[in-house]
Amino acid sequence: MAVDLDGTLVRTDTLHEQLAQAVKKYPLQLPALAAGLTQGRAKFKAAIAEKVEIDGALLPYNEDVVAFLREEKARGRRIILATAAHESIAQAVAAHLDLFDDVIATTETRNLKGENKADALEDVTGSTNFDYIGDSTADRAVWRRTGRALVVASQQSAAQSLADQTKIEKVFATDKADLKAYLKAMRVHQWAKNVLLATPLFLSQQYTDPSLWIPLIAAFVSFGLCASATYCWNDLLDLPADRAHATKRNRPFASGRIGIRDGLIFSALCLLASFVLAAALVGAPFIFLLLGYIVTTVSYSFLIKTKPVADVIVLGSLYAYRIFAGGIAVGIEPSEWLLSFSMFFFVSLGFMKRMSDMHGDGPKNEKISGRGYFPEDRAIIQVFGVAAGYCAVIIMALYITDENVTALYRNPEFLWFVCLGLLYWVSRTWILAARGHMPDDPVVFALKDKISLLCGSLIVLAVLLAAGVGY
Repeated sequence: MAVDLDGTLVRTDTLHEQLAQAVKKYPLQLPALAAGLTQGRAKFKAAIAEKVEIDGALLPYNEDVVAFLREEKARGRRIILATAAHESIAQAVAAHLDLFDDVIATTETRNLKGENKADALEDVTGSTNFDYIGDSTADRAVWRRTGRALVVASQQSAAQSLADQTKIEKVFATDKADLKAYLKAMRVHQWAKNVLLATPLFLSQQYTDPSLWIPLIAAFVSFGLCASATYCWNDLLDLPADRAHATKRNRPFASGRIGIRDGLIFSALCLLASFVLAAALVGAPFIFLLLGYIVTTVSYSFLIKTKPVADVIVLGSLYAYRIFAGGIAVGIEPSEWLLSFSMFFFVSLGFMKRMSDMHGDGPKNEKISGRGYFPEDRAIIQVFGVAAGYCAVIIMALYITDENVTALYRNPEFLWFVCLGLLYWVSRTWILAARGHMPDDPVVFALKDKISLLCGSLIVLAVLLAAGVGY
Protein backbone atom coordinates (compact mmCIF):
# COMPACT_ATOMS: atom_id res chain seq x y z
CA MET A 1 0.00 0.00 0.00
CA ALA A 2 1.47 3.36 -1.11
CA VAL A 3 0.12 6.85 -0.53
CA ASP A 4 0.87 10.28 -1.95
CA LEU A 5 1.44 13.24 0.37
CA ASP A 6 0.26 16.58 -1.07
CA GLY A 7 -3.49 16.75 -1.48
CA THR A 8 -3.85 13.14 -0.38
CA LEU A 9 -2.39 12.40 3.03
CA VAL A 10 -2.42 16.11 3.85
CA ARG A 11 -4.97 18.70 2.72
CA THR A 12 -2.37 21.10 1.35
CA ASP A 13 0.61 21.42 -0.99
CA THR A 14 3.78 21.39 1.09
CA LEU A 15 5.86 23.11 -1.61
CA HIS A 16 3.40 25.99 -1.70
CA GLU A 17 3.60 26.16 2.09
CA GLN A 18 7.38 26.34 1.94
CA LEU A 19 7.19 29.11 -0.64
CA ALA A 20 4.77 31.09 1.54
CA GLN A 21 7.14 30.81 4.50
CA ALA A 22 10.10 31.73 2.30
CA VAL A 23 8.25 34.88 1.22
CA LYS A 24 7.75 35.78 4.88
CA LYS A 25 11.23 34.90 6.18
CA TYR A 26 13.50 35.58 3.21
CA PRO A 27 11.77 38.11 0.91
CA LEU A 28 15.07 39.51 -0.37
CA GLN A 29 16.31 36.06 -1.37
CA LEU A 30 13.29 35.20 -3.50
CA PRO A 31 14.90 36.17 -6.84
CA ALA A 32 17.83 33.84 -6.17
CA LEU A 33 15.49 31.03 -5.13
CA ALA A 34 13.34 31.55 -8.23
CA ALA A 35 16.44 31.38 -10.41
CA GLY A 36 16.96 27.86 -9.04
CA LEU A 37 14.06 26.68 -11.21
CA THR A 38 16.38 26.85 -14.20
CA GLN A 39 18.29 23.93 -12.67
CA GLY A 40 15.19 21.74 -12.50
CA ARG A 41 12.37 21.17 -10.01
CA ALA A 42 14.39 18.69 -7.93
CA LYS A 43 17.17 21.17 -7.21
CA PHE A 44 14.62 23.95 -6.66
CA LYS A 45 12.78 21.88 -4.03
CA ALA A 46 16.08 21.06 -2.35
CA ALA A 47 17.03 24.76 -2.25
CA ILE A 48 13.68 25.70 -0.69
CA ALA A 49 13.96 22.85 1.82
CA GLU A 50 17.31 24.24 3.00
CA LYS A 51 15.60 27.53 3.85
CA VAL A 52 12.26 26.39 5.22
CA GLU A 53 11.42 23.39 7.39
CA ILE A 54 7.95 21.91 7.62
CA ASP A 55 6.70 20.71 10.99
CA GLY A 56 4.96 17.39 10.35
CA ALA A 57 2.88 17.78 13.50
CA LEU A 58 1.19 20.97 12.25
CA LEU A 59 0.07 19.86 8.79
CA PRO A 60 -3.69 19.42 8.15
CA TYR A 61 -4.04 15.67 7.65
CA ASN A 62 -6.81 13.91 5.79
CA GLU A 63 -8.05 11.89 8.75
CA ASP A 64 -10.01 9.40 6.62
CA VAL A 65 -6.85 8.47 4.71
CA VAL A 66 -4.78 8.23 7.90
CA ALA A 67 -7.40 6.01 9.54
CA PHE A 68 -7.54 3.76 6.47
CA LEU A 69 -3.76 3.39 6.42
CA ARG A 70 -3.68 2.50 10.10
CA GLU A 71 -6.31 -0.18 9.50
CA GLU A 72 -4.27 -1.61 6.64
CA LYS A 73 -1.14 -1.47 8.79
CA ALA A 74 -2.95 -3.41 11.53
CA ARG A 75 -3.79 -6.07 8.94
CA GLY A 76 -0.07 -6.54 8.34
CA ARG A 77 0.25 -4.61 5.10
CA ARG A 78 3.41 -2.72 4.19
CA ILE A 79 2.75 1.03 4.02
CA ILE A 80 4.86 3.29 1.79
CA LEU A 81 4.88 7.09 1.61
CA ALA A 82 5.61 8.04 -2.01
CA THR A 83 5.69 11.76 -2.68
CA ALA A 84 7.08 14.38 -5.03
CA ALA A 85 7.69 16.58 -1.99
CA HIS A 86 11.28 16.92 -0.84
CA GLU A 87 12.60 14.06 1.28
CA SER A 88 13.02 16.31 4.33
CA ILE A 89 9.25 16.94 4.38
CA ALA A 90 8.44 13.27 3.82
CA GLN A 91 10.70 12.25 6.72
CA ALA A 92 9.09 14.87 8.99
CA VAL A 93 5.63 13.49 8.17
CA ALA A 94 6.78 9.89 8.63
CA ALA A 95 8.33 10.73 12.01
CA HIS A 96 5.10 12.35 13.17
CA LEU A 97 2.70 9.61 12.05
CA ASP A 98 4.98 6.65 12.87
CA LEU A 99 3.13 4.65 10.22
CA PHE A 100 5.34 4.01 7.22
CA ASP A 101 7.64 1.10 6.47
CA ASP A 102 9.33 2.94 3.59
CA VAL A 103 9.58 6.53 2.43
CA ILE A 104 10.46 7.55 -1.13
CA ALA A 105 10.52 11.23 -2.05
CA THR A 106 12.16 13.87 -4.20
CA THR A 107 15.91 14.24 -3.78
CA GLU A 108 18.29 16.83 -5.18
CA THR A 109 18.81 14.68 -8.27
CA ARG A 110 15.33 13.25 -8.95
CA ASN A 111 11.85 14.75 -8.83
CA LEU A 112 9.60 11.87 -7.78
CA LYS A 113 6.52 12.63 -9.86
CA GLY A 114 4.58 10.79 -12.54
CA GLU A 115 6.60 8.07 -14.25
CA ASN A 116 9.51 8.59 -11.84
CA LYS A 117 7.24 7.73 -8.92
CA ALA A 118 5.83 4.70 -10.74
CA ASP A 119 9.37 3.42 -11.44
CA ALA A 120 10.45 3.99 -7.83
CA LEU A 121 7.44 2.14 -6.44
CA GLU A 122 8.09 -0.84 -8.72
CA ASP A 123 11.71 -0.89 -7.53
CA VAL A 124 10.69 -0.78 -3.86
CA THR A 125 7.85 -3.32 -4.09
CA GLY A 126 9.37 -5.53 -6.78
CA SER A 127 6.08 -5.64 -8.70
CA THR A 128 2.99 -3.68 -9.72
CA ASN A 129 0.80 -5.57 -7.27
CA PHE A 130 0.24 -2.74 -4.82
CA ASP A 131 -2.47 -0.22 -4.02
CA TYR A 132 -1.79 3.49 -4.41
CA ILE A 133 -3.76 6.45 -3.04
CA GLY A 134 -3.47 9.70 -4.97
CA ASP A 135 -5.37 12.85 -5.86
CA SER A 136 -4.19 14.28 -9.19
CA THR A 137 -3.72 13.53 -12.86
CA ALA A 138 0.00 13.16 -12.16
CA ASP A 139 -0.87 9.94 -10.32
CA ARG A 140 -2.26 8.31 -13.48
CA ALA A 141 1.22 6.99 -14.29
CA VAL A 142 1.11 4.89 -11.12
CA TRP A 143 -2.53 3.87 -11.43
CA ARG A 144 -2.06 2.67 -15.02
CA ARG A 145 0.60 0.22 -13.91
CA THR A 146 -1.41 -1.15 -10.99
CA GLY A 147 -4.64 -1.30 -12.98
CA ARG A 148 -6.68 0.12 -10.09
CA ALA A 149 -6.92 3.43 -8.27
CA LEU A 150 -7.68 4.69 -4.79
CA VAL A 151 -8.56 8.37 -5.19
CA VAL A 152 -8.98 11.36 -2.90
CA ALA A 153 -11.65 13.56 -4.51
CA SER A 154 -14.73 15.62 -3.70
CA GLN A 155 -17.08 13.19 -5.48
CA GLN A 156 -17.17 10.03 -7.62
CA SER A 157 -17.26 11.87 -10.95
CA ALA A 158 -14.22 13.95 -10.01
CA ALA A 159 -12.39 10.80 -8.97
CA GLN A 160 -13.11 9.10 -12.30
CA SER A 161 -11.87 12.17 -14.15
CA LEU A 162 -8.61 11.97 -12.25
CA ALA A 163 -8.16 8.24 -12.71
CA ASP A 164 -9.13 8.35 -16.40
CA GLN A 165 -9.71 4.77 -17.62
CA THR A 166 -8.28 3.08 -14.52
CA LYS A 167 -10.71 1.10 -12.36
CA ILE A 168 -11.48 2.89 -9.09
CA GLU A 169 -11.29 0.69 -6.01
CA LYS A 170 -12.08 3.33 -3.40
CA VAL A 171 -12.82 7.07 -3.15
CA PHE A 172 -11.88 9.10 -0.09
CA ALA A 173 -14.23 12.05 0.05
CA THR A 174 -12.67 15.44 0.65
CA ASP A 175 -14.46 18.71 1.26
CA LYS A 176 -14.50 21.03 -1.71
CA ALA A 177 -14.10 24.70 -0.86
CA ASP A 178 -17.56 26.27 -1.08
CA LEU A 179 -18.88 29.80 -0.84
CA LYS A 180 -19.00 29.57 2.94
CA ALA A 181 -15.29 28.72 3.08
CA TYR A 182 -14.37 31.69 0.87
CA LEU A 183 -16.57 34.05 2.87
CA LYS A 184 -14.84 32.83 6.01
CA ALA A 185 -11.44 33.43 4.38
CA MET A 186 -12.61 36.96 3.54
CA ARG A 187 -13.57 37.43 7.21
CA VAL A 188 -16.75 39.17 6.15
CA HIS A 189 -17.64 39.63 9.82
CA GLN A 190 -14.64 41.98 10.02
CA TRP A 191 -16.36 44.24 7.52
CA ALA A 192 -18.32 45.52 10.50
CA LYS A 193 -15.23 47.61 11.25
CA ASN A 194 -15.89 49.52 8.04
CA VAL A 195 -18.96 51.09 9.61
CA LEU A 196 -16.36 53.52 10.94
CA LEU A 197 -16.20 54.99 7.43
CA ALA A 198 -19.65 56.46 8.05
CA THR A 199 -18.61 58.20 11.27
CA PRO A 200 -17.62 61.57 9.73
CA LEU A 201 -20.90 61.70 7.78
CA PHE A 202 -23.06 61.03 10.84
CA LEU A 203 -21.17 63.25 13.28
CA SER A 204 -21.30 66.12 10.79
CA GLN A 205 -25.09 65.53 10.65
CA GLN A 206 -25.07 65.52 6.83
CA TYR A 207 -26.59 62.04 6.59
CA THR A 208 -29.77 63.49 5.09
CA ASP A 209 -27.88 64.30 1.88
CA PRO A 210 -28.59 61.32 -0.47
CA SER A 211 -25.74 62.25 -2.83
CA LEU A 212 -23.22 61.27 -0.14
CA TRP A 213 -24.58 57.76 0.38
CA ILE A 214 -23.47 56.30 -2.96
CA PRO A 215 -19.74 57.03 -2.46
CA LEU A 216 -20.02 55.99 1.19
CA ILE A 217 -21.56 52.59 0.38
CA ALA A 218 -19.07 52.06 -2.45
CA ALA A 219 -16.22 52.97 -0.09
CA PHE A 220 -17.57 50.49 2.48
CA VAL A 221 -17.58 47.60 0.01
CA SER A 222 -14.29 48.64 -1.63
CA PHE A 223 -12.48 48.88 1.70
CA GLY A 224 -13.95 45.55 2.76
CA LEU A 225 -12.72 43.78 -0.39
CA CYS A 226 -9.28 45.33 0.00
CA ALA A 227 -9.10 44.28 3.65
CA SER A 228 -10.26 40.76 2.74
CA ALA A 229 -7.38 40.43 0.28
CA THR A 230 -4.89 41.40 2.98
CA TYR A 231 -6.54 38.98 5.44
CA CYS A 232 -5.93 36.18 2.93
CA TRP A 233 -2.27 37.17 2.56
CA ASN A 234 -1.84 37.37 6.31
CA ASP A 235 -3.37 33.92 6.81
CA LEU A 236 -1.16 32.40 4.11
CA LEU A 237 1.94 33.82 5.76
CA ASP A 238 0.79 32.72 9.21
CA LEU A 239 -0.10 29.07 8.54
CA PRO A 240 2.24 27.46 11.13
CA ALA A 241 1.22 29.90 13.88
CA ASP A 242 -2.50 29.54 13.08
CA ARG A 243 -2.28 25.75 13.19
CA ALA A 244 -0.70 25.92 16.62
CA HIS A 245 -3.62 28.06 17.84
CA ALA A 246 -6.68 26.53 19.51
CA THR A 247 -9.26 28.14 17.21
CA LYS A 248 -7.33 29.66 14.29
CA ARG A 249 -6.40 26.15 13.13
CA ASN A 250 -9.95 25.92 11.76
CA ARG A 251 -9.49 28.82 9.35
CA PRO A 252 -9.92 27.84 5.66
CA PHE A 253 -6.22 28.05 4.78
CA ALA A 254 -4.88 26.56 8.01
CA SER A 255 -7.31 23.63 7.80
CA GLY A 256 -6.59 23.03 4.11
CA ARG A 257 -10.14 23.78 2.96
CA ILE A 258 -8.72 26.32 0.51
CA GLY A 259 -5.36 25.75 -1.15
CA ILE A 260 -2.61 28.36 -1.19
CA ARG A 261 -2.72 28.84 -4.97
CA ASP A 262 -6.50 29.24 -4.95
CA GLY A 263 -6.18 31.67 -2.06
CA LEU A 264 -3.76 33.87 -3.99
CA ILE A 265 -6.04 33.93 -7.04
CA PHE A 266 -9.06 34.73 -4.89
CA SER A 267 -7.28 37.54 -3.05
CA ALA A 268 -6.17 39.05 -6.36
CA LEU A 269 -9.79 39.07 -7.58
CA CYS A 270 -10.91 40.76 -4.34
CA LEU A 271 -8.25 43.42 -4.77
CA LEU A 272 -9.16 44.02 -8.42
CA ALA A 273 -12.84 44.41 -7.56
CA SER A 274 -11.93 46.80 -4.75
CA PHE A 275 -9.97 49.15 -6.99
CA VAL A 276 -12.49 49.03 -9.84
CA LEU A 277 -15.32 49.96 -7.46
CA ALA A 278 -13.30 52.75 -5.86
CA ALA A 279 -12.30 54.19 -9.22
CA ALA A 280 -15.87 54.10 -10.53
CA LEU A 281 -17.80 55.47 -7.56
CA VAL A 282 -15.50 57.02 -4.97
CA GLY A 283 -12.48 58.75 -6.49
CA ALA A 284 -8.70 58.80 -6.87
CA PRO A 285 -7.88 60.06 -3.32
CA PHE A 286 -9.66 57.03 -1.86
CA ILE A 287 -7.62 54.72 -4.12
CA PHE A 288 -4.42 56.16 -2.70
CA LEU A 289 -5.77 55.51 0.80
CA LEU A 290 -6.38 51.88 -0.17
CA LEU A 291 -2.78 51.64 -1.34
CA GLY A 292 -1.65 53.11 1.98
CA TYR A 293 -3.74 50.53 3.83
CA ILE A 294 -2.14 47.72 1.81
CA VAL A 295 1.38 49.00 2.50
CA THR A 296 0.63 49.26 6.22
CA THR A 297 -0.92 45.82 6.53
CA VAL A 298 1.84 44.16 4.49
CA SER A 299 4.43 45.87 6.70
CA TYR A 300 2.50 44.61 9.70
CA SER A 301 2.52 41.02 8.41
CA PHE A 302 6.21 40.98 7.53
CA LEU A 303 7.74 43.04 10.31
CA ILE A 304 5.54 44.74 12.89
CA LYS A 305 3.41 41.74 13.88
CA THR A 306 6.16 40.30 16.07
CA LYS A 307 7.06 43.63 17.71
CA PRO A 308 5.38 44.02 21.12
CA VAL A 309 3.22 47.13 21.59
CA ALA A 310 4.07 48.40 18.09
CA ASP A 311 1.77 45.74 16.65
CA VAL A 312 -1.17 46.94 18.72
CA ILE A 313 -0.54 50.60 17.96
CA VAL A 314 -0.54 49.86 14.23
CA LEU A 315 -3.78 47.90 14.54
CA GLY A 316 -5.36 50.77 16.47
CA SER A 317 -4.14 53.22 13.82
CA LEU A 318 -5.86 51.20 11.11
CA TYR A 319 -9.22 51.82 12.80
CA ALA A 320 -8.58 55.56 12.87
CA TYR A 321 -7.45 55.21 9.25
CA ARG A 322 -10.91 53.90 8.35
CA ILE A 323 -12.52 57.01 9.83
CA PHE A 324 -10.17 59.26 7.89
CA ALA A 325 -10.85 57.28 4.68
CA GLY A 326 -14.59 57.62 5.23
CA GLY A 327 -14.21 61.38 5.50
CA ILE A 328 -12.23 61.49 2.25
CA ALA A 329 -14.87 59.36 0.50
CA VAL A 330 -17.68 61.82 1.27
CA GLY A 331 -15.58 65.00 1.31
CA ILE A 332 -15.87 65.64 5.06
CA GLU A 333 -12.72 66.12 7.10
CA PRO A 334 -12.93 64.20 10.40
CA SER A 335 -12.20 66.17 13.55
CA GLU A 336 -9.09 65.74 15.68
CA TRP A 337 -11.40 64.77 18.54
CA LEU A 338 -12.73 61.83 16.57
CA LEU A 339 -9.33 60.61 15.40
CA SER A 340 -7.77 60.82 18.86
CA PHE A 341 -10.72 59.04 20.48
CA SER A 342 -10.68 56.24 17.95
CA MET A 343 -6.92 55.79 18.33
CA PHE A 344 -7.07 55.19 22.11
CA PHE A 345 -10.30 53.21 21.98
CA PHE A 346 -9.10 50.75 19.35
CA VAL A 347 -5.61 50.44 20.84
CA SER A 348 -7.44 49.27 23.97
CA LEU A 349 -9.27 46.63 21.92
CA GLY A 350 -5.97 45.65 20.31
CA PHE A 351 -4.42 44.90 23.68
CA MET A 352 -7.56 42.96 24.59
CA LYS A 353 -7.12 40.83 21.47
CA ARG A 354 -3.50 40.12 22.41
CA MET A 355 -4.64 38.92 25.83
CA SER A 356 -7.08 36.51 24.20
CA ASP A 357 -4.26 35.19 21.97
CA MET A 358 -2.17 34.34 25.03
CA HIS A 359 -4.76 32.39 27.05
CA GLY A 360 -2.63 32.84 30.19
CA ASP A 361 -0.80 29.54 29.93
CA GLY A 362 2.36 28.07 28.49
CA PRO A 363 6.00 28.16 29.61
CA LYS A 364 7.03 31.62 30.75
CA ASN A 365 10.27 31.51 28.79
CA GLU A 366 8.58 30.77 25.45
CA LYS A 367 7.06 33.38 23.17
CA ILE A 368 3.48 33.07 22.01
CA SER A 369 3.49 31.45 18.57
CA GLY A 370 3.84 34.07 15.86
CA ARG A 371 3.95 36.98 18.32
CA GLY A 372 6.51 38.91 20.35
CA TYR A 373 4.87 38.38 23.73
CA PHE A 374 5.50 35.99 26.60
CA PRO A 375 2.72 34.54 28.80
CA GLU A 376 3.84 36.63 31.79
CA ASP A 377 3.16 39.81 29.76
CA ARG A 378 -0.58 39.42 30.33
CA ALA A 379 -0.54 41.63 33.43
CA ILE A 380 1.19 44.60 31.81
CA ILE A 381 -0.87 44.20 28.63
CA GLN A 382 -3.99 44.47 30.76
CA VAL A 383 -2.68 47.69 32.34
CA PHE A 384 -1.91 49.17 28.92
CA GLY A 385 -5.32 48.18 27.56
CA VAL A 386 -7.40 49.48 30.46
CA ALA A 387 -5.43 52.74 30.47
CA ALA A 388 -5.98 53.24 26.73
CA GLY A 389 -9.70 52.50 27.11
CA TYR A 390 -10.13 55.00 29.91
CA CYS A 391 -8.16 57.61 27.96
CA ALA A 392 -10.72 57.21 25.19
CA VAL A 393 -13.54 57.83 27.68
CA ILE A 394 -11.76 60.95 28.99
CA ILE A 395 -11.35 62.26 25.43
CA MET A 396 -15.07 61.71 24.90
CA ALA A 397 -15.83 63.64 28.11
CA LEU A 398 -13.62 66.55 26.98
CA TYR A 399 -15.26 66.46 23.56
CA ILE A 400 -18.81 66.85 24.86
CA THR A 401 -17.81 69.85 27.02
CA ASP A 402 -16.18 71.75 24.16
CA GLU A 403 -18.20 74.85 23.25
CA ASN A 404 -17.67 74.35 19.52
CA VAL A 405 -19.05 70.83 19.83
CA THR A 406 -22.07 71.59 22.00
CA ALA A 407 -23.10 74.22 19.47
CA LEU A 408 -23.68 71.42 16.96
CA TYR A 409 -26.33 69.73 19.12
CA ARG A 410 -29.78 70.85 20.19
CA ASN A 411 -29.61 68.81 23.42
CA PRO A 412 -25.88 68.30 24.16
CA GLU A 413 -26.59 67.09 27.70
CA PHE A 414 -27.64 63.70 26.28
CA LEU A 415 -24.05 63.15 25.17
CA TRP A 416 -23.11 62.34 28.77
CA PHE A 417 -25.00 59.08 28.34
CA VAL A 418 -22.57 58.25 25.54
CA CYS A 419 -19.72 58.76 27.95
CA LEU A 420 -21.35 56.61 30.63
CA GLY A 421 -22.16 53.86 28.13
CA LEU A 422 -18.58 53.74 26.94
CA LEU A 423 -17.25 53.71 30.49
CA TYR A 424 -19.45 50.75 31.35
CA TRP A 425 -18.65 48.80 28.18
CA VAL A 426 -14.89 49.29 28.42
CA SER A 427 -14.89 48.28 32.09
CA ARG A 428 -17.07 45.21 31.56
CA THR A 429 -15.17 43.88 28.55
CA TRP A 430 -11.83 44.20 30.34
CA ILE A 431 -13.20 42.30 33.33
CA LEU A 432 -14.30 39.54 30.96
CA ALA A 433 -10.90 39.57 29.26
CA ALA A 434 -9.12 39.29 32.62
CA ARG A 435 -11.27 36.26 33.43
CA GLY A 436 -10.36 34.64 30.11
CA HIS A 437 -13.91 34.94 28.74
CA MET A 438 -13.05 37.10 25.74
CA PRO A 439 -12.89 35.32 22.34
CA ASP A 440 -10.20 36.01 19.76
CA ASP A 441 -11.61 39.32 18.57
CA PRO A 442 -13.43 41.81 20.84
CA VAL A 443 -15.13 43.38 17.80
CA VAL A 444 -16.71 40.03 16.93
CA PHE A 445 -17.62 39.62 20.60
CA ALA A 446 -19.38 43.00 20.62
CA LEU A 447 -21.45 42.03 17.57
CA LYS A 448 -22.68 38.85 19.27
CA ASP A 449 -22.91 39.90 22.92
CA LYS A 450 -26.42 41.04 23.91
CA ILE A 451 -25.23 43.50 26.54
CA SER A 452 -22.74 45.05 24.11
CA LEU A 453 -25.47 45.43 21.49
CA LEU A 454 -27.73 47.03 24.09
CA CYS A 455 -24.97 49.48 25.07
CA GLY A 456 -24.40 50.33 21.43
CA SER A 457 -28.10 50.92 20.84
CA LEU A 458 -28.37 53.22 23.88
CA ILE A 459 -25.30 55.18 22.77
CA VAL A 460 -26.80 55.68 19.30
CA LEU A 461 -30.08 56.74 20.89
CA ALA A 462 -28.25 59.26 23.08
CA VAL A 463 -26.52 60.76 20.03
CA LEU A 464 -29.84 61.04 18.17
CA LEU A 465 -31.49 62.71 21.15
CA ALA A 466 -28.57 65.11 21.46
CA ALA A 467 -28.88 65.98 17.78
CA GLY A 468 -32.58 66.66 18.28
CA VAL A 469 -33.79 63.97 15.88
CA GLY A 470 -37.57 63.77 16.13
CA TYR A 471 -37.96 67.25 17.58
